[in-house]
Amino acid sequence: MRYEAPSREEDAVALLAGEAGAHVLAGGTDLLVKLRSEMVEPGVIVDIKRIAGMREIVPEAGGWRIGAGVSGAEMNEHEGLCADWPGVVEAAGLIGSTQIQG
Repeated sequence: MRYEAPSREEDAVALLAGEAGAHVLAGGTDLLVKLRSEMVEPGVIVDIKRIAGMREIVPEAGGWRIGAGVSGAEMNEHEGLCADWPGVVEAAGLIGSTQIQG
């Protein structure tokens, strides 16, 4: 198993497309559980948290774009997102414990 942490989307896409059994690491909890229980044996793990935008919450076209690497805790701390999308933030807060949301 190989670990890759690209800084560009294009590189992440190439890694994911180029290797059978590639898995994305964003928050990690689901993947780590599967690895520990031997449910998956990835050839490569592609950590997307270093890619610009994956850890951002940005207003966009009258709504919000939430990057794939944004934690539930970060969503809960974002004033604009909480004001505009309280249901989304509340739903994210129902997933897992405080440690998981971080």
